[in-house]
Amino acid sequence: MMDRAKNSVAALWLALAMLAGCRPDGGVAVTALAVGSRLAPDGSIENADTVYRFPRARMRSARTMRALADRVYFAGDTVCFSAEFTRPIARGGARVWFVDPAGGARHAAERIEYDGARVHGFSLVGSLMREFAGTGIGRPLPEGVLRHEVPFAVIVTLPDADPAAERRIDGRILVEIVD
Repeated sequence: MMDRAKNSVAALWLALAMLAGCRPDGGVAVTALAVGSRLAPDGSIENADTVYRFPRARMRSARTMRALADRVYFAGDTVCFSAEFTRPIARGGARVWFVDPAGGARHAAERIEYDGARVHGFSLVGSLMREFAGTGIGRPLPEGVLRHEVPFAVIVTLPDADPAAERRIDGRILVEIVD
């Protein structure tokens, strides 16, 4: 009778741990990953839109992708990420990469913050434009370019976790030049 009660209690604890998102083996997992253009004060994504609009007057003199990326960089707009884990993550425990899905280029997130079980941060739009432009960075922009799309993926990993935890989300940056 006592063994049955112990087994029932153990099963209850296991069920509660699974409902709470904890892995019974003590490992850690990424439970959610989102991207956007602005973070809320708690580190969640406040605005999931990744369309960035710039006045034509500020971009008129940009004749190459490098020049356009530089102007966008100095505007300071960001592509943000927010990842949630099954347990708190120690400072420095996560690696976050913005990746060019076509060419494979990787760009480490420029800012990473740790807030309990949430890891969030960003990279600048202009940085990603430059990093992912490849050999076309110095080529002239097509005449009258009004839109430039930059596909990307965000990969969050916990390389020291056993087993290693990883999550990926695909996105795109759309830079629009408007009147």
